[in-house]
Amino acid sequence: MGVEGVWWFFKVEESDWTEIKSEFDRAVVGVGSLPEVQPFLLRPVALPVTPKYAEAVAGVLAGAELGERLFYRPFHELAFKILIEKPDWESDERLVELALQSRVLPTVVLMTGIDRKRFAQLPGYLGNMLLHPQEVASALELVSHTLDVDWQSYSTKAKCTLDYGGPPGSDFDRDADADVAQILHVLPNALQQVKNDGAGLLVLSSWGFPDTDTPQNCDPVAESDDIEFF
Repeated sequence: MGVEGVWWFFKVEESDWTEIKSEFDRAVVGVGSLPEVQPFLLRPVALPVTPKYAEAVAGVLAGAELGERLFYRPFHELAFKILIEKPDWESDERLVELALQSRVLPTVVLMTGIDRKRFAQLPGYLGNMLLHPQEVASALELVSHTLDVDWQSYSTKAKCTLDYGGPPGSDFDRDADADVAQILHVLPNALQQVKNDGAGLLVLSSWGFPDTDTPQNCDPVAESDDIEFF
């Protein structure tokens, strides 16, 4: 079975800044450059999802391969560490936004939809970022400009990475449109929220969710070492 790709958006208060900055700086060490985005096959007009659907669109789900190259484990580990050691960060007060997709990272959906050049203009590394409260306003302006894209072009390309879909106008197609729209808007929405609160923002990608019942003296990512993309 596959696992969900998750994009986390945490509000960072000034009192947390020094600790989180230190953790984030350690995670950044060794991070690579953005991978190239190969052209995706457009999703064929097909019947709604059935047990045989994945076979019917063989080759369309290339987003998993791109996800392996866009994924950087230290950011995944930091997300899990925070959620296990700081359970209050899962509250609505601290987790200001969340995007997830089955078997594909939301960052893959976004980068495929807007193209690699635009994605590279976003702050941070591979869709992961830490912004001080004083950086949020300028980041919001930059992100809003970068993500001001043609909807039809974006949605057509972004939906190629999803593991479901259907004929244009079907319920499955409308659900796919809603998902890729949410991914397009989640970062500026999070930035606007923390700007209103005078706080910073921590953005991290992970595969799946941590076991928050794991004792704090245990390895928070021990059960996620073998990530299964499909």
